[in-house]
Amino acid sequence: MIAAVSENTIDPKISNLSILDHALALLDKGINEIPSNIEVLVKEAIALSKQSNDKKNLFRLTIKWGFYWHRLEQYQKAEKQYIRALKVAEELGKDEFTAHVYSNLGLLNLRRNKHSNALHFLFKALSLHTEGQECFIYSNIGTAFFEQGKYEKALKFYQKTMERAEGFEEKNKLNTYINIGVTLQCLERYEEATPYYLKSLEVMGDSELYMDKKAACFENFGEVSLAQKQYDNAVLYLRQAIDFNIQLKQLKRISVCLRLLGKAYLGQQKYDDAYQSFQKSLLNAREHQHIVEEKEVLEIIIQYCKERKWWENCIDYQDQLIQLQSQYFYPEQKEKVQAILSKQEEEMDVLVERHIKIEEQNQRLQQYNRELKQYAFIVAHDLKEPLCNITGFSTLLSSKYKEQLNEEVLELLQYIEGGANYMHKLLEDLLKYTTLSLNEAKVVQIDTNETLQKILTQLQPKIDAAKAKVQIDILPTMSIEPKHFQWLMTQLIENSLKFSDPNRLCHIYIHTYQKRNRQYIEVRDNGIGIEAEQQQKIFRIFQRLHKQSYEGTGIGLAICKKIVSLYNGEIGLQSREGEGTAVYFLLPSIFK
Repeated sequence: MIAAVSENTIDPKISNLSILDHALALLDKGINEIPSNIEVLVKEAIALSKQSNDKKNLFRLTIKWGFYWHRLEQYQKAEKQYIRALKVAEELGKDEFTAHVYSNLGLLNLRRNKHSNALHFLFKALSLHTEGQECFIYSNIGTAFFEQGKYEKALKFYQKTMERAEGFEEKNKLNTYINIGVTLQCLERYEEATPYYLKSLEVMGDSELYMDKKAACFENFGEVSLAQKQYDNAVLYLRQAIDFNIQLKQLKRISVCLRLLGKAYLGQQKYDDAYQSFQKSLLNAREHQHIVEEKEVLEIIIQYCKERKWWENCIDYQDQLIQLQSQYFYPEQKEKVQAILSKQEEEMDVLVERHIKIEEQNQRLQQYNRELKQYAFIVAHDLKEPLCNITGFSTLLSSKYKEQLNEEVLELLQYIEGGANYMHKLLEDLLKYTTLSLNEAKVVQIDTNETLQKILTQLQPKIDAAKAKVQIDILPTMSIEPKHFQWLMTQLIENSLKFSDPNRLCHIYIHTYQKRNRQYIEVRDNGIGIEAEQQQKIFRIFQRLHKQSYEGTGIGLAICKKIVSLYNGEIGLQSREGEGTAVYFLLPSIFK
């Protein structure tokens, strides 16, 4: 650090040039010096420059004197010196000096959030066509537009900065990399933003000089990953950002990163980690009185508690948020806010009571469902035994006394056996329908193409019998219980085989398509089709449209609909009588 200089410490033997050098050195490096000590030397240097009519050094002193106050955020004093520097520059008639002052005035107004004034001075500086300053000017114009939320215009000027900086070292392009990355991020062009952040990190390397910029880059990386639902990457980057911010003691950024980290944990379904991260963010914001951040994290915690149905916690945090808003954001409406709070507490009490009743009803419903499943299982099991006896005895009679029974009796025995077999199949399908449920623990990511090939192998005898041609596209992977997908596809393919048109070759086409950004799977055939008035009934249980001509229990498509419903999916069909049927379904990947 250069020693402080006062009026009494100036050596009268120091030459005019030495005084000027001392003054310029202090203005460049002496931001931590006492302003009154610097002022003494600078004023003397200015006086000597005026005395010797040294306008170039007079310009240097006034512009640096202005920037000195600028850095200390003494904006009025800075502006006063810039105006003096502008007058000197005009007397010199040098465009580069004038452009330098206009550029600094633009930056000064930018720091004071006077964006229109900032752009006025910056464009005046740009109009002077001064080489060497264009990068700086373009960058500040971009920042002026960025701070007004005009991101497209900001990006345009940041890109101009990059074009003019081609000959610069990478470290001189660092801020531009970051600025372009942040602007693209604000425009939600995340994939384009990522390379600029990577370039900036590459330039910074392991240097500790850029720790603040590294913290910002990793935070931005975390936000980009979060927006793209790349939650593992988001957690990794945000943790690094938090570590840097802790070293830098950037307390507000720590709160912000902890809040974002909580969101990333939610994406990973790590609910306890998410809640703890939100809590840390809230405590940090409160401890250091970051009011806006406290408000934002409270809003997130309230939403989180609602989704988890933690009603008491929700009421407590809602109370804290309203008190914060009434104290800092709406103090003149405190009474109104208090009335709203009381009303919301009453509403919350009602919601809690309703929730308790719903939970009780759900428990009773679950008990009824368990009893129903048990009843269905017992009934189906008990009925199967006499049916097996009927089938067995009728078969025994047919084979043992075949020679002694006439054709009419044998035909009646066949009817008995056929009816018993149908009843047996009906009980199996009914049991499958009533006991069908979703076990989240068994939901896995399956290769639907591999599973479909196994299904077709099992159905090959039926495919051969129908002389059918089955065409398959590549299907997407899916999160589902494997047996559910097998039941679903088996039933749809069997239906296409069963209801094929005898007058033409059976053709089944299994493919996937997108509609409104949703992935559907479709099984299409060229069979007999379904009458328009019957299409609404087809997914109902026991609905058989061709009872006389085709076998079946009328439960198969009802099972398909129930499987799809378990995953909050969608199933439907399109059909024309005599032309064929297409059954489509959507199974959202709601389980990870």
